[in-house]
Amino acid sequence: MPVFTSLSGEKTMQSKLLIVEGNIGAGKSTVCASLSNTLGFRIFEEPVKSNPYLEDFYKDPHRIAPIMQRWLFEQRLATYKEAVQHIEETGQGVILDRSVFSDWAFAYQSLVDGFFTEQQYEEYQTMREVALRGLPLPTMCIYLDVSPEQCLYRITQLRKRECEAGMPIEYLRGLDASHAMLLDDLEKVGIEVLRVDWESFGDIEPIEKSVQRTPLNTRLWGVDRGRVPRTTLFV
Repeated sequence: MPVFTSLSGEKTMQSKLLIVEGNIGAGKSTVCASLSNTLGFRIFEEPVKSNPYLEDFYKDPHRIAPIMQRWLFEQRLATYKEAVQHIEETGQGVILDRSVFSDWAFAYQSLVDGFFTEQQYEEYQTMREVALRGLPLPTMCIYLDVSPEQCLYRITQLRKRECEAGMPIEYLRGLDASHAMLLDDLEKVGIEVLRVDWESFGDIEPIEKSVQRTPLNTRLWGVDRGRVPRTTLFV
């Protein structure tokens, strides 16, 4: 897959691919909107609103988790490829509200919680390795660091989605831990990770400046930096 270029075939510093990651309720959508407004980048949203399994997952996670996680992975992979294609065709930078790379954090947590069998998790890992190999790496991963307790407050008191009303704090704590492991892996394969304290929200300007200073990333997943860490090491 070619590196990011403008229509003229010339690289541009605006042709950046940003992924905004964080726990459920961290505030990713708000940050994406602010960055899009100031940087002029296009947003590619997470496929949450169209997720046909989400409500059933919270009711019966043991049955729904494997089905939903595969669907989410496929949706996030397609969105990522669409974002890459957009950069190649227009030269415009893009921002992804969660990405295919962080999908692993949820799959791993499903294993920890017993929603995945070891075989189902291994099948997910194999699917992930095959699908991601050769994908262009993002320019930067912006991680919004918010405590599980604050995330739960925002979920229950601010956005108030009915299907999330009974979300246990233990689930958010598990996702917080799995995201920490994920970020280490992303750095190992050559992705710039910006950890941002977003406990009380914050100023978007320092994030913008970090994005502007960061050069384009022309590496490919699993190709340019040797073997990709296999997350079964965390089991």
